Amino acid sequence: MKPSVPERPHHAGWLTIVSLILLVLAAIGSTQPLLAASADVRDPLLIPPDARYAPLRQAIDAAPPRVDDDLDALAAFLGGLANDDCGRAYAIYYWLSQNIAYDTKGFFTGEFGSLTPESVLQRREAVCSGYSRLFQALATRIGLDSREISGVSKGYGWSTDGTLGDHAWNAVRIDGQWGLIDATWGAGHLNDQNRFVRATDDFYFLTPPERFIYNHLPKDPAWQLLPAPISHAEFLALPDLAPAFFVRGLELMDNVGAVLKTGKQLSLELRSNQDVVTAMSVERNGQKVPEQHSFIERDGDRFHLQALLPMPGRYELRLFVKPADAPGPYDQAVRFTVDASTGAGGKAGFPQQTSTYQTRRVTGLAPLAYHLPAGQPQHFDLRVPRANAVALVNSTGEWHQLTAVGDRWRGNLAAPSGPLQLLAQFDPANNSYDVLVTYQVE
Repeated sequence: MKPSVPERPHHAGWLTIVSLILLVLAAIGSTQPLLAASADVRDPLLIPPDARYAPLRQAIDAAPPRVDDDLDALAAFLGGLANDDCGRAYAIYYWLSQNIAYDTKGFFTGEFGSLTPESVLQRREAVCSGYSRLFQALATRIGLDSREISGVSKGYGWSTDGTLGDHAWNAVRIDGQWGLIDATWGAGHLNDQNRFVRATDDFYFLTPPERFIYNHLPKDPAWQLLPAPISHAEFLALPDLAPAFFVRGLELMDNVGAVLKTGKQLSLELRSNQDVVTAMSVERNGQKVPEQHSFIERDGDRFHLQALLPMPGRYELRLFVKPADAPGPYDQAVRFTVDASTGAGGKAGFPQQTSTYQTRRVTGLAPLAYHLPAGQPQHFDLRVPRANAVALVNSTGEWHQLTAVGDRWRGNLAAPSGPLQLLAQFDPANNSYDVLVTYQVE
């Protein structure tokens, strides 16, 4: 089963995003099955299926009663909704996402019951093999050339120690080219209470193979649909990249794998071809590390991530992303395991950021420490593009304006104990200030 949200489905030095794309380009003319690069049908980021097939989805949502009483009737209904194989395959995919729930009880107890297509259709719930078998049965009846694929995935419970769950999905031939479909992960996810949440995700419909491989490894390497199949060990070494990583145009600038080895501090850099904001969380033994142990700066299309690990040991680092103008929640994009050989100590940390720090593209902040000594002068220096004024406000409510020096803002202050906020004003017609970071003076 797909991991719970936000823990859902992050790149090894020998196999970066760029090299994977080059592998696909190099595969033209290969005798191995490979999904064609035709973006009009097969790249969900360019033309999402939900945009192309909105009328088809509406027809399925308004399906007449008894149309799904048996496999033959359902196949006849779904097959008649589209005039091409891609549309027919999507009709099956979407119907499954709307009508078959994930069998969480069976997944956790191991008691799945019958997983024949007929039983799944009757019960309206299944684990992954039930989804894939029902997809296969309907595809065969409609006349699609389809296969049921078995393998392992980086789904629920996956960890970098090698724990992988058995999984099943499908391949379907569209216009002479094989494409990959995961109807289970496309139907929804498990929440933090291990309950199934129905949420159609079109990312898993005809997912490009160079993206699918990050969390799906078939038993038969040919069904990776890559010109140069990777090994089980190489699969484990790939970082855990979620759909949002690709949908939001992210790219890791460092050659890293699933496990990051470091001392007490970790630095990563990535970029995006979209206007996005990111957030980061760090956990140890299931407990969140205080947020001042991580820090993100955005400079143009690049994001510089830093994490201070308080003590030696293993951590889980997750990166989240959303459009800069979106008010909604973040989506998980990357998950790493971090092995820290030393610790920075409990007092170590960065200033506590707000989202404004990133959306306003503030950079070059000093001092870059959360804890500051009380009564001792500190030099403050940062770049705040398009700011009208920048100020510090101490725990007693006293304001101290910084001075503009070129494109930077600078000033000195000895603050009393308590929180110290760094703020900026961006609209000269509005006297309000936005908090950028908060220090703790003690």
